[in-house]
Amino acid sequence: MLVVVAVMVALVVTLTGDDSDDSARDPGQDSSQTPTDPDSAPDGASDNASDGASPSPAPESSAPSDGPTSTSADGRMTGTLYSYQIPSGWNDITKDMADQPTVDTVSGDGEGLYSSQESLIVELGSTFGKPNAQALKDTWKKTLTGGNSTVKVVDTKDATIDGKPAVTVRLEHEKVGDMQTVQYGWLLIVDGKAVSIVLTTTDPDKSQSMQTGQDILKSWTWN
Repeated sequence: MLVVVAVMVALVVTLTGDDSDDSARDPGQDSSQTPTDPDSAPDGASDNASDGASPSPAPESSAPSDGPTSTSADGRMTGTLYSYQIPSGWNDITKDMADQPTVDTVSGDGEGLYSSQESLIVELGSTFGKPNAQALKDTWKKTLTGGNSTVKVVDTKDATIDGKPAVTVRLEHEKVGDMQTVQYGWLLIVDGKAVSIVLTTTDPDKSQSMQTGQDILKSWTWN
């Protein structure tokens, strides 16, 4: 399961930055290096799933999340801008990614990242002045892959999450033995923040994973 953890950590969306200066950290650089525009970032990245390295956390001042996260007794996860129902058997494992400043909440079907076959990571970040999620989509996709050309990115049908439009993608990673990691991503702009929702799964039954993701999104509400 260590490979799964490396994939999930390395492909965390790093939409760091402040809307006032439109700067972003390239996932292949040290956190002290910030290009002036997200589209100017080089395609290469050192912290992708193939080498198992975790990205260096961005400076604490770049953290966009300004609200508490919690899980209610009935299994409802509450983040900065939203809440959703955690699937049966899943847990709040946000603490396992506490060093990632853009990460708002994390849930998974294990006791932590190391034991989760499926997980959902929600991140909040800068819109870089983009008016909608469609305009931000290409930057988001580059960041999701971390410059790893072996990751197949498939644009999928746009969705609506609790009345708000989302652009969507599917990322298919190279197999490691008999295991293949697939990610399903949704990107929205809500209250001036980019909201990235990524479901990561190594479950051989991808149709079941897709259903899990849809069930989560059906339960989603914006605060």
